Amino acid sequence: MGWVHKKGTNGTGSTFIMWHKEAFYCDSHVEGRDFIAIFGQHLKSKLKCAVVNVYANFNLNEAASWEDLSNIRSANQEWAWWFCGDFNAVRRVSERKGIREKGSQTNEIRGFNSFIERNFLVEFPIVGMKYTWFRANG
Repeated sequence: MGWVHKKGTNGTGSTFIMWHKEAFYCDSHVEGRDFIAIFGQHLKSKLKCAVVNVYANFNLNEAASWEDLSNIRSANQEWAWWFCGDFNAVRRVSERKGIREKGSQTNEIRGFNSFIERNFLVEFPIVGMKYTWFRANG
């Protein structure tokens, strides 16, 4: 197995990404504030690809990570891309329950949807529980 670990700072969680060396050759990686991206080749298909693991502690003032990811992706458009992890953002108001700051959700939702559209991402449907986290006082 190959792996890259990015230690969290200022209360953010660590990010970890790993791959099977007999299936994927990792040529390089990039660490952003809220993500790790690995670049390489799927050995069986020879497909050049990038895998991005996101663990974001976003608020509206920290959406620069979305721009960083967009810039990295646009510089490597010929590659296949996979984004996974926790963006800590929602696409629709119905995806978040128990939040009191309803006004700020509109800008977050618009920004996150714009990021998804600009990068031609496809969201996989949720299977199982609808919410993975909740605020007890919400």
